[in-house]
Amino acid sequence: MPHRRHSVSGPGPANLDEARRLIALYTDDTGNAEAVAHAVGQICTRISEHIGPLIGTQGVKAFLVRAVYLARPWSNAIQSVPTQQADGDVAGHLLTCLRGAEAREALGAALAVLGSFIWLLVRFIGEDLGMRLLRDAFADVGSSHRDGESSI
Repeated sequence: MPHRRHSVSGPGPANLDEARRLIALYTDDTGNAEAVAHAVGQICTRISEHIGPLIGTQGVKAFLVRAVYLARPWSNAIQSVPTQQADGDVAGHLLTCLRGAEAREALGAALAVLGSFIWLLVRFIGEDLGMRLLRDAFADVGSSHRDGESSI
């Protein structure tokens, strides 16, 4: 019997668990859309700073654009985030949409976008390297970062 490959078209449970872990590094108030948006802003900044040198700032932006596009079926909150490369500040638009959403919708959208970003990253550079880079990028983040401001 021939081996069948499973068609994977988005984040799996491990990617979503990692997204949830990253959000928890910056807030434990996931019932507040502003707190979720702030956490996502911090995560995007951190990813850009630590993974950007490897894949380039345009690479990070391209992954974020694609992650938003992939996450759209799971969340109405991000429908207005532009997903064309020429569109300026995708992260800024994402944060605005998250802030304007109901808390539960903001969390669902955040998990979908970050989970998709992680899925894209590990598909691009490999599971082991991708997850190691993410863990290294956030190794020194703890509860003291929960009150910091986003630079996005």
